[in-house]
Amino acid sequence: MMLNNSSQSAILLDGVPGNWIQCKNGLRQGDSISPYLFIIVANILQRMILYASNQGLLQHPIITNAPCPMLQYADDTLIIIKADPDHLAHLKLILHNFSLATGLTINFEKSTFAPIHVDPHSATLMASSLGCTVASFPQNYLGLPLSTHKLRLLDFHPMIAKVDKRLAGWRGHLLSAAGRAVLVKSVIRALPTYAMSAMLLPAGTILEIDKRCRAFFWAGDDTVNGGQCKVAWDEVCAPICKGGLGFRCLRTHNICLLLKSLSKIHCPGNATWETWLANTYGWAGGHYIGDTHRLHTNVWKDLTSGLPFFRSITHVNIGNSISTAFWLDLWIGAVPLAFHFPNLFSHTTKQNVSVAFVLADVDLRLSLQPRLSNAANSELQSLRSLLATVILMPQVPDSRLCRINDKPLTVAFAYEAAFDSRPEDLFADFIWGRTMRLIDAGCFSGSHTKGVCSPTSVNSEEACQTLTPARSARKLNQLPHAATLPNGL
Repeated sequence: MMLNNSSQSAILLDGVPGNWIQCKNGLRQGDSISPYLFIIVANILQRMILYASNQGLLQHPIITNAPCPMLQYADDTLIIIKADPDHLAHLKLILHNFSLATGLTINFEKSTFAPIHVDPHSATLMASSLGCTVASFPQNYLGLPLSTHKLRLLDFHPMIAKVDKRLAGWRGHLLSAAGRAVLVKSVIRALPTYAMSAMLLPAGTILEIDKRCRAFFWAGDDTVNGGQCKVAWDEVCAPICKGGLGFRCLRTHNICLLLKSLSKIHCPGNATWETWLANTYGWAGGHYIGDTHRLHTNVWKDLTSGLPFFRSITHVNIGNSISTAFWLDLWIGAVPLAFHFPNLFSHTTKQNVSVAFVLADVDLRLSLQPRLSNAANSELQSLRSLLATVILMPQVPDSRLCRINDKPLTVAFAYEAAFDSRPEDLFADFIWGRTMRLIDAGCFSGSHTKGVCSPTSVNSEEACQTLTPARSARKLNQLPHAATLPNGL
């Protein structure tokens, strides 16, 4: 507040500053400049932690020379340091000095000490020195379960409880089938989106959510039997153009959301976490994304589980080719080189090697086995001829685009590509997108008997042409004659 009460500001009009305005009342709650004030104050604590790390007073728990990480969001602060009594004592001194300098008092009674691989007795002593309680994993942080081990179904019960709250039994009895479909499609299927964008949900969690959505949609209740389910749930979750009702398939949507992180890793920007991941797991650190290592975490393994699908729906315009997989990415030709030269690919020992690594040597660093078959030798000669025309641009990063539209990959494009192998529903456009004027078109006569229209004397082909859009009618004409509509239409 001292800064707000003692500062002055002026208004520039045509580049000429006006009279100085003395700030007296500080910032009100909700003021647009309030976030900047928080950033200024938070930066002080960041610099104090960084200075102590450089002086060796605080230490990173894993990397000796790295600064201690500190994450801040609103009034939540997460500081990660080595579990050492001397380091904790200096951390408490830093927090005390920060409180004196800024006037922000830290409530240690609401703070927690979360030890990792520390014996319980030492953890209790260190927590008492800080004046806070000992917390255990998993614990909730920014709406997500934070844990040191693989998350279980029990850890996602709060998410399932939110679904139960939305699907109260009285709602199902008061809503029509169309109303229940809107609630499930627009609200319930969107609840796990935030969690799915950060982690791969366990199959049991998705199964529990699907079970509740299925029972609510078909029966409007908590449970449902097989006779009440008119169509398999997998068919219901297909897109409308593929014959489904357009409900999101949670497993597919989960993988598509994680592809955003894979895309950022392949084309890293200026964000710290992107650079750190690229250096730790990517080509920037001498590794190749897709290779397995015993030190890889469960989160990283879940993220890379969608790598084959990611590579199958994207193509690369190479620049420096550092982030492009030589064999498995589509960067030259109509198909990836692993499919174009299958015999040669079966002899390589590094399947995820980058294009830059292979083309760094004139003789091609393919990391092949010593003895090649005749078919592999023949493919090797063809590969050399194909690569003779490749020119790399070291100063230009690779660009990765979606195959179906040559645009940057998005979640919507990835989700659409996931169902690309399913046949299209020829009547979906007519049922969901258009209202045909059947009487004016001549399909039905104008006479009505008890609300039933009488069909006119038109043959099946004419009725098919009238009832379906032109695009769908052309597709129907390509089907065998036995697939035409009956004359009783």
